[in-house]
Amino acid sequence: MRSHTSAVANLGSNADNDGAADGVGDGNGPSSSPSSSSASASLLCPECGQTFRRREHLSRHLDRHSGRRSHACSICKRAFSRSSGDDETILVAQPIADGDVSPAPTPPCQNLQPITSQSCVSDQPPLEPDLLWDALLTPAQFLFPFSPATSLGVGISTDFCFGDTALATVVEPVDDQSVQNSFGAKATPRVGVEAVGVITGPGNLTAEEEDILIAEYIPHVPPMTAETRAYMLQAIKARLPQHEAQGLEANFPSLRHLDAYMQLYFEHFHPRMPLLHKPTFQASPETWQLVLSVLCLGSRYSLAHHHHDHVLLLQLIAQHMLKRDIQELSSNDVLTCAQSLLLFHQSQWLSGERSIVIEVQFYRNILVTLCRQLLSREGTLMHTHTSAEDANHAWSQWIQAEAKRRIIHFTWTSECLQATFFMLPPLLSIAELQTPVPTADAYWSSSQEQWHLLPPPQPSLTICALLARVGLGDVVPASLEQPAKSTILLSAIVQQAAESDLLRAMGLGSVGSTASQPGLALGMGTMLSQKAFDALSQAGCSQMLRETDAGTNSNDFALLSRVLSICSVTPLRLLNPYGKWQTTDAGHSKARSELLNIIPQNVSRARHCLYYAAQVLQHFRTMRVATVLDILSVLICVLYMVVYADIFEQQDPNSAGSGASTGTSNTEIIRLDQVVNIDLLNGWLEVRNHKRPHIAGVGLLHGGRSVPRLYKEASRIMATGSSVSRMAKEMSIILESQAEGYPPDLLNHR
Repeated sequence: MRSHTSAVANLGSNADNDGAADGVGDGNGPSSSPSSSSASASLLCPECGQTFRRREHLSRHLDRHSGRRSHACSICKRAFSRSSGDDETILVAQPIADGDVSPAPTPPCQNLQPITSQSCVSDQPPLEPDLLWDALLTPAQFLFPFSPATSLGVGISTDFCFGDTALATVVEPVDDQSVQNSFGAKATPRVGVEAVGVITGPGNLTAEEEDILIAEYIPHVPPMTAETRAYMLQAIKARLPQHEAQGLEANFPSLRHLDAYMQLYFEHFHPRMPLLHKPTFQASPETWQLVLSVLCLGSRYSLAHHHHDHVLLLQLIAQHMLKRDIQELSSNDVLTCAQSLLLFHQSQWLSGERSIVIEVQFYRNILVTLCRQLLSREGTLMHTHTSAEDANHAWSQWIQAEAKRRIIHFTWTSECLQATFFMLPPLLSIAELQTPVPTADAYWSSSQEQWHLLPPPQPSLTICALLARVGLGDVVPASLEQPAKSTILLSAIVQQAAESDLLRAMGLGSVGSTASQPGLALGMGTMLSQKAFDALSQAGCSQMLRETDAGTNSNDFALLSRVLSICSVTPLRLLNPYGKWQTTDAGHSKARSELLNIIPQNVSRARHCLYYAAQVLQHFRTMRVATVLDILSVLICVLYMVVYADIFEQQDPNSAGSGASTGTSNTEIIRLDQVVNIDLLNGWLEVRNHKRPHIAGVGLLHGGRSVPRLYKEASRIMATGSSVSRMAKEMSIILESQAEGYPPDLLNHR
């Protein structure tokens, strides 16, 4: 049992359903100041067996059992008692010892009260207009790819449904009649005021919490100031309904926590998406919304006891901040608005809840519109006059231009990822991106002094021009940065998929030879995209998968190359229904029929894809899945392995089938995740030998029990990212249920 200060981060998982933390000066025990704390390491409750480190906490806990518990507000210094008769809790203000009597009863400071499935009862009054956004936080299934369909039934299928439910694993159930709003005002608190003080008061950190924050703190940017925190808090409260804003201040993270979360963003997320200019980044009141978006992502990487509560609170705030007036958007700095929107979107994706991600789809249009303003194409509605500000300051002018390139670049990348993994058509056109790709990260990460010492950056081409150059030359220029390669790779597969979808909608099948239209010719654009994709994916698959360290280039190009190579052979429109995810019986049968025609036609390519999938799985056996790309990459590789085991191994006459693995000698297998003999591997990839594929954590891949073992290993891998992403947590549950042969009932896991 951890102390009360750490229990706040584990609401819902603590054995004491009334909350492990109690208020300061509640009237039944001494103050919880360090001088009055008991030094005992373990004090046992005779009623429930729970242990406490401080004697006064045990005393107040015993008062809970007897129903006599009262508490005082550390802000207004008024004591409050509770009625034990009715289901409703009536808060009565009482003067404290100093005689300070208030003219009107005032509710105490409250902690966060998220809306959960238990709070949504039939007799609950309808939501007020100002509370409609809170309705999005009720339990929901994440239907992948967002299209409702009939499942196949127990033991047959599963849905892509992973709900955040307001991070219910870290928040305990709330009494139906106690929830009034999402920020805790006018609600029965689950934790006392002392716990709130620990969150907000910089002097009330425990030694353990202090050690965690110190260990996590790696200074990348100047620290946040108290002025910025205060301004941000007031700005957020001003945009919330009054009844929502009342409980915010008591629950808002302390300055120490906010500063740590900001640094964690630049430590973990920034290397994967170098959107912001780190050398000049400064948290200030003027950029508070951008800072808030940084905090939403950075808080996910913390191990502090309260970070789960903070992630939930910041997520709720972010959802409300996204609902901004169009006039406000058009009057503010377009670049900063676009940057904050993109980062908010990334954070909301990690929540993994369908309602939240569906909401993000509405705001994609706003982000794309802001990017079109930055593109400022002449002769279009979005054309704007460029400002001559800082014209004499080369560095500042370059930073501004490069920042615009990067927001457009990463927005397009995000659009391509959604088109590839979720089959949501991009809202931008690649032809619109008439802006050069971002400059090398060596320039972007340099200080002013370092930047002036570097040689002038070479002029960059647009994505379309680079795609054509790679497609025409079948070679990848050595000067291309990894993010640019990733973007061109994604652009190429999106263009191919668009033409394939169009032809299929016309009833002409896919490009290439078809039964109805033999020898159907590729369009010039698609042909260039296909050649560019082949050249780039080959280059990326030859690179080693490694962890992205702070200050280094992202390794996403190597990961994307492997995953997209798999998607190019077995599209997700077939992989998903074959795995019985979000489909019907007819959809599953149709996908199986198509895959039976695809895979046996090119055994070598199918084996290459299996090799890539094994590499990705091995990589994430030791590395934490931390982004949406990581999570979906693991999932796609697992689904492909299932297809390979079920179809290819059974169809291949040279395969040993599903015989007992114990009778297989070492000379008959090939370990795809630990290759020692390159000649042996090349011979297997080129179908010159027929060794049986072996994957660590799974064993021999065949049509027998290897599929449940594969699901179980994937579930373990997904669980490593549960501290960062609720999506990873729920995906782990789904895959574990798949291993057991039936779809999950997620409500039992919340």
